[in-house]
Amino acid sequence: MSFKKLIPIAEKISLDVFDGIAPDDWYAPIVFSWEHQTWTTSLAQLSEKPLEKLKEKLGETIFNQIIDTQGYKHPKGEFEVYSGTYNLCLYYCLLDSDSSENQTLIIASCGESQPARWMAYVEGIWEMV
Repeated sequence: MSFKKLIPIAEKISLDVFDGIAPDDWYAPIVFSWEHQTWTTSLAQLSEKPLEKLKEKLGETIFNQIIDTQGYKHPKGEFEVYSGTYNLCLYYCLLDSDSSENQTLIIASCGESQPARWMAYVEGIWEMV
């Protein structure tokens, strides 16, 4: 991944993008908007990459900038993970931006909040330019 800078589009948000019974199709599109931009993703895409794996892609300095800006706490033990809204695990996904050269980094909390009830929240949107 090669980019010059990371620009926050929306930080410290809790945008409800899914709340319901686990769908039969994890790849069904979820469309969400923030201001004048719209993105399409899926539960599968939102839940496939744990946030801690982002450190490998971005490097520790930029990763810690995101964690600090979003107000997350670093896990203290090997059995803890980064968590967001309703203590759901945090994940990231990269989506193509309007510009063909840029990508949008989506930070989302996703998981089963009650038996068979799945929730997903977009917590941060960053543009990688």
